[in-house]
Amino acid sequence: MNDAPIQNKELMQVFYSYYKSIDQKNIKPEKYLFRKNKENAITFKLFTFLTQLLKFDAFPQVVSNKTYKKLGNETFYRGVEDVEYLARYLADYDYHFGNGFNQNGIYISDNKDVAALYAKAEKGCVAELKLAPDTRIINNLVLLCQIENALNTQKPEDKNTKALLSIASCDPKFFSYILKDASILAMLFGYDAIKEANAGKVLAVLNRGKVIFSKDELEKITKNSRLYKNGVIDFENKNEEDFLRE
Repeated sequence: MNDAPIQNKELMQVFYSYYKSIDQKNIKPEKYLFRKNKENAITFKLFTFLTQLLKFDAFPQVVSNKTYKKLGNETFYRGVEDVEYLARYLADYDYHFGNGFNQNGIYISDNKDVAALYAKAEKGCVAELKLAPDTRIINNLVLLCQIENALNTQKPEDKNTKALLSIASCDPKFFSYILKDASILAMLFGYDAIKEANAGKVLAVLNRGKVIFSKDELEKITKNSRLYKNGVIDFENKNEEDFLRE
């Protein structure tokens, strides 16, 4: 793995400057789905900005069936209440993550029945997807252990822990916000997704650009969505390697 973002001083300065620019007194926590208080609202804003800073808001890849089948047999599913949610996930810069209980991200499962539990509404649907072969995944328990080790280490040896403790010494409050959301720390440590421990194979995907869909299935699922009918989603005139980049 290349050096993690947390080791990039220039990037971390941009991230920190954004944190300092947040109007913490006037933030409205009611805009956020779970954990409605100001501290978690600030954390969610930091998460959102970091996905953009790291370009984790890249659109999913949509490839031909032939290319899709070559990607291997590990398949995941995403259940949604409304097909418009899936359509926006494909084409909307600002609609690529979920505000979860344990960590933020787009939750997917290798069990189709589990995904179907989230698609019971009248307009619900389950989409099949795969992840890019180079997707970097960390188990959330491993991540928690890394945090605990960092907090209990006087003389850290690895570069990520050194960088994390440097943040703690410079601005303890900023450090506390980073620790509040495992997704933020995972991204700073260089990971694209978090695996839920003891939950089968359930992942919280942080890097939308690592998600790969089959063109034919998506066209079948989204053909009745407003975005598809309005030409925002166009499966015929897009290059597979650069889908919906305008």
